[in-house]
Amino acid sequence: TVTIEDNDALPVVTLGVGSNSISEVDGTTLVTVTITPVSGRDVTVILTKGGIASETVNPIDYTLGTSTLVILAGTTTKVTTLSVVPDTFNEENETVIIGFSSITNGTTTATQTQTVTITNDDGVPTVTLSVGQGTVLEDSATTSVIATLNRASGKDVVVTLARSGDAETDDYTLNGSMTIFAGATSASIAFLPTGDAFFENNEDAIITITSVGANATTTGTQQQKVTITNDDAAPTVSITVSDPTLSEATGALPVTVTGSLGARSNLPPL
Repeated sequence: TVTIEDNDALPVVTLGVGSNSISEVDGTTLVTVTITPVSGRDVTVILTKGGIASETVNPIDYTLGTSTLVILAGTTTKVTTLSVVPDTFNEENETVIIGFSSITNGTTTATQTQTVTITNDDGVPTVTLSVGQGTVLEDSATTSVIATLNRASGKDVVVTLARSGDAETDDYTLNGSMTIFAGATSASIAFLPTGDAFFENNEDAIITITSVGANATTTGTQQQKVTITNDDAAPTVSITVSDPTLSEATGALPVTVTGSLGARSNLPPL
């Protein structure tokens, strides 16, 4: 028996991709491992996957046909396909970084990695403004101011509000902004009337979106009105005079007439 010992060096494995940038609409690219020179043994390559794009956490950004590639004896290459999973999120471009986890019957001469960028193709969402109730009592009711996206976004959307109308700033409490977080479609803040003991007219609070930042847009003016309804009774009026009796003989005398209200009022005198 004569044993012929193999004295050939292990083949060198390199990693390549068909394209380093693909669209999220329907993008695909080939991931290729190549050996030099050809080998008389099967060469098994296990890939690693990194980057900010996700293959396992929803929403999934891409799939890879297989992470284990076997270059059969007598051949020099093996390929798998990286495919984008489309979505409707407005988001940053995302990267997939592919490298080697292990190699059997082969080696590498340097770190082998390839970065594939998935380019976003979705525009920004549209924000609309609404309120839970258009009329609230000043002492016992609240409502919500709601900002809604027409579709979820991959970015936070900050909605800034302005207040106007004949309701004063101390008639109600309302935050000046709200954030619709990535992945959500709406956010709300509380509209809290401030109770008082004044008899007054109903008052209107007008709420308007002034900005949604760069991550969203609006169609036309987004504005809502909330009417704060007075719930205080009208005050009663009473009149007193300083001396209710005048002498017929002496004629007219100075008399002080005093009027008073049984409760406070914000309405002007008639």
